[in-house]
Amino acid sequence: MSEAVSLSVWQGAVEAGATDISRDGFQFHGFEVLERCAEIPEGMPGSFIPLVAHNESVQVGIVSTQAGCEQMARSLMQLPTGERISAADMADALAEAANILAGYVKRNMQDHLNPVQLGLPLFVNGHLETSDRMRAAVTKVRMGEVEAAFIVLRAAEWQSAR
Repeated sequence: MSEAVSLSVWQGAVEAGATDISRDGFQFHGFEVLERCAEIPEGMPGSFIPLVAHNESVQVGIVSTQAGCEQMARSLMQLPTGERISAADMADALAEAANILAGYVKRNMQDHLNPVQLGLPLFVNGHLETSDRMRAAVTKVRMGEVEAAFIVLRAAEWQSAR
């Protein structure tokens, strides 16, 4: 059985993808990493999508405040700032953002894993918690005026020295 890729490698691939989606998908000006940690922010809605490869399974996601999610959705849908957006449209847009992010991550992981399959995105409006069986790598960022967190979740047994 081959060794799993380290969580930090996944986090690096997600951070590179976050830079791309901030610029190309959301068309935000400026991208700054604020903090790297293992704690998922509380009370932030967002979307997650599974990525699966041989001996690997992770969830990657993006979360923000309600206002941040609305701004990301409006930006992705190219709606004017301040235009109202329904909860369903916001959830759909954030699920699409997770899908786009996963595409970037898949590209960034080619040297480590190939092929990587994408699952279906899921919008979450609640707090996710890790357990002794789950690990998180969280990168808190500022994209334009929006603060968000990009998250990698993986089962704890997939740890490696790589």
